[in-house]
Amino acid sequence: MSQGSTLTAACDAVGVNRRTGRRWRQATGGRIPLPEAERLGRYLSLEERLRIADLHVTGTGVRAITVLVGRSTATISRELARGGSKAGPRARTRYAPYAAQKQSELRGRRPKASKFDHPKLAFLVQTTLCVKWSPEQISDHLAAVFPDRQEMRVSLGGDLPGALWGRPG
Repeated sequence: MSQGSTLTAACDAVGVNRRTGRRWRQATGGRIPLPEAERLGRYLSLEERLRIADLHVTGTGVRAITVLVGRSTATISRELARGGSKAGPRARTRYAPYAAQKQSELRGRRPKASKFDHPKLAFLVQTTLCVKWSPEQISDHLAAVFPDRQEMRVSLGGDLPGALWGRPG
């Protein structure tokens, strides 16, 4: 059904009665379950957070968790330090994986505001690109012309659109 099939076609495909298929669909609240997002190695999944929580509760150290989960020590210690839950007197020692996952999802929401939503900055960068200025020249020029206006600055670390520089952005 998630691929666009009707209930009848989906039931026929898996070899169940239509009533059984209807019960399955009702058990999901009438919604077609969405496929799980593909894990992009860079971010911790909910399953990894749950495993970290289980190991942390049993008293397993950060380095041992690192080996068992297959992530770097810095990632695990940062995840435990963030905590996921800030309530209670033992906030630093308590790790809440569901809250941590929710915080992660909120931090990663798209679309994020771009510096190039500022029309004057976008115009200046585009103009200097047209005359073949380098990223360093553009960044230095903007810092010199607008020393007190942070919104009119770009850095080489990601503000400038990567496609314009011939590298990923």
